[in-house]
Amino acid sequence: MVKEDEPGSLLMSTIASRTIGREIRVEAKRLSSFINGRVDLLKLDVEGAEVKVICDLLESGKFDAV
Repeated sequence: MVKEDEPGSLLMSTIASRTIGREIRVEAKRLSSFINGRVDLLKLDVEGAEVKVICDLLESGKFDAV
């Protein structure tokens, strides 16, 4: 969701209840498709989608690389 009056705001989220505004759709790709070796540090800043990303990493077997 993005605020109508502040389209460049950093207060966006994938969880609709966190903000009031209109929904915008963007192309997304799974992080697991980019992990092909050892990852020393993984920082997630995905505006409320952290659980989805971690579940994908676990299901794909890529979490062990982190």
